[in-house]
Amino acid sequence: MQDLFFYLNWRGDISFYNAPFNAVDNILFCGLAYLKLDDFFNDSSILTIEEVYKHYRTRKIKGSAFYKKSEKLLEAVAKSNRFKNVKVARYKRINDEKIEKQFGAMTFLLPDNTLLVTFSGTDDTVVGWKEDFNLSYLSVIPAQLEAKKYLEETFRVSKKNIFVAGHSKGGNLAMYAAIFCEDAFKERIIKVYNNDGPGLKEEVFKTTSFLKIKEKIITYLPKFSIVGYLFYNETTIQFIESYEYGILEHDLFSWKIAGTEFVRVANFDLLTKHFVDQLNQKLKKMPKEKQKKIIQSIFAFFDIFHIKSFEEINEVFTKLPNFIKTTLSFDEEQDFFQVFAILMQIFKLLS
Repeated sequence: MQDLFFYLNWRGDISFYNAPFNAVDNILFCGLAYLKLDDFFNDSSILTIEEVYKHYRTRKIKGSAFYKKSEKLLEAVAKSNRFKNVKVARYKRINDEKIEKQFGAMTFLLPDNTLLVTFSGTDDTVVGWKEDFNLSYLSVIPAQLEAKKYLEETFRVSKKNIFVAGHSKGGNLAMYAAIFCEDAFKERIIKVYNNDGPGLKEEVFKTTSFLKIKEKIITYLPKFSIVGYLFYNETTIQFIESYEYGILEHDLFSWKIAGTEFVRVANFDLLTKHFVDQLNQKLKKMPKEKQKKIIQSIFAFFDIFHIKSFEEINEVFTKLPNFIKTTLSFDEEQDFFQVFAILMQIFKLLS
């Protein structure tokens, strides 16, 4: 089975000087970007990956099962010659329910004198998912503005050329930051990796900001992608194979690898495309105010019943009808249930 850990065993002793940064390295670092290092790391810290692992292991700050694969990955890369001396800097993490912002980023100083800026994907919190779906009616979400600011600050403190990458919502942030950062910085962007992240507003792809960087952006989508097929995307897209099936293909640790590339497939799965198109079209047909009302009502339901993860939804599902009657008009009720039903199917597959 050739997956990310197989790649580490095969490539882990080869330096970046002998084998340059590649697409598989990209997802390896995106996997590390999910780690919560707040207990010993801040935006002024600079540690090697080996040092990060020593702190992480000693302080026993391991998170939920959601992060177990990233923790296993950290241990493996900390023991590999290729990665252990890579430096980690500018660690930042925000999880603010009040302003609906879930954001994580860190910068890797690669031995070949380049940088890699990674943005963390949606975690297993309701805040993260709410911000994802705010994309349906907001021109910009707080995390996108934070990503743009973070990338521009990185350019200002370093003269090096930069790779930009992210998985899940992190891929969306990587695209947004690269497209809307100052034009002078775009020349120093080597490549932008969107790893199964949601698209952007359709109008973004008509801007000169996008056209100036279009050729540098690549999007990887598993053939059964749900998250990566949300909204709109005009970047170069490559469809790839996974050892999982359906929504579980979103897990970057499941992606099939051949050498330094992913195993590709010719087309996106048509059934998955049909399913996600239902959600996209349903939201697109609604006026912006109704989109906002429906999305906010869904997450208000989660807030009222203190649902912090989607595993808890079934416990309070019987309270949903009464909540709807006291919150929405009849017309809004119908749209709510249609959107909610689609989302629950997705969340069920995610769990």
